Amino acid sequence: MATITKIQPQVKRDGYYNIFVDDAFFCSLSDLQLSLLALKVGQELSDGEKDKILESSAISKTYNRALYYLQFGPRTVSQMRTYLLRKDFNEEYIEV
Repeated sequence: MATITKIQPQVKRDGYYNIFVDDAFFCSLSDLQLSLLALKVGQELSDGEKDKILESSAISKTYNRALYYLQFGPRTVSQMRTYLLRKDFNEEYIEV
């Protein structure tokens, strides 16, 4: 079992937090994700819970990158898919 040892706000991005498990960086999450997952320091995580946290983080990063790309103009579904695949995002999360 792994333990959350620290939850630290990111310096350059308001509303995002770095999650440390067993004193090593694990992932970053938004404040919304952090509250939805109800994570807190000292919490024990099973492998399934760790996978759920990583999946939530990956989906959020994919979504935020898609929004970033859209701010420069309208895109077709094909353009969006190609862009995100080129940026090495998981195809499963692109279709979400």
